[in-house]
Amino acid sequence: MALDKEMNARRKKEGLSEISKSNTAKLKENEEASAPTPFNPVEKRFVTVGEDYVSKFPKAKDTADILYQLAYLNYSHFNLPEAYKAFWGIVQSYPGHPTSYSSAGLILDILNRKKEYNKLVAACQKFLATNTLSKSDFRNEVSGVLDRKSTRLNSSHV
Repeated sequence: MALDKEMNARRKKEGLSEISKSNTAKLKENEEASAPTPFNPVEKRFVTVGEDYVSKFPKAKDTADILYQLAYLNYSHFNLPEAYKAFWGIVQSYPGHPTSYSSAGLILDILNRKKEYNKLVAACQKFLATNTLSKSDFRNEVSGVLDRKSTRLNSSHV
């Protein structure tokens, strides 16, 4: 919960809408029709400018933030394979950066939506083994997910 508040505070600061239960309920509503949806012209322009900026300034202070916005844009348009890959890139390239925590959470969400529980358990284990992902709220949340999913997997194999 604390991570949700922190992520929404960052999103608000960046001029983005908050992620809430109603937003995620809307995503779940559309899960059956989860084919990727096209970007609008402004989003297309942001993708072009963002990718250009990242390629020219890969070590800039705000590169991780831009990569996160690009990944989240794919996520919100149901392009989950692309979002998944991009979120992993952030976690691996910018561990400990504020966007790495949100990215890790969305990786787990994508794996859960796809019902890829073995990969979800492995991702939890990897996040917990990553020392730079050190926020206690994050680690507690991931540990809880790991416990629930591991228990469910073990009980389904009995």
